[in-house]
Amino acid sequence: MASRVRRRPLYALALAGLLAALSPGCGDEGCGEPLRIVAPEDGATVSGESLELAIDACGLERDTLIVAQLVSPVESDYASWVFLADDVYTESVPTLPGEMCFQLVTRSDEGDGPPTPQTCVTVER
Repeated sequence: MASRVRRRPLYALALAGLLAALSPGCGDEGCGEPLRIVAPEDGATVSGESLELAIDACGLERDTLIVAQLVSPVESDYASWVFLADDVYTESVPTLPGEMCFQLVTRSDEGDGPPTPQTCVTVER
């Protein structure tokens, strides 16, 4: 018996595209917060020599520099990304034992933009 290929009707694909376009998310109208840390979650406990820092960025000008700053236990720029499009950006960063708090800022020739709320994690080794 020959296998049958099942094809989706064209209207189903059009409906899926319309729903994706109308769903909230990044973009000019649906952006909400233009910059936020999405992982790790605030208050999480992590282990290991590094962690995956993930940020959600949207609605920024192309080529905007985004900087993750370590606020605690020491103050330091810790990771950076260049904004190209609305997306989730990730970077593996080294950990320090104890509590680590991060915030995000945009950076330009005029200085840093306002910081995001801090996200703090406890690092166990």
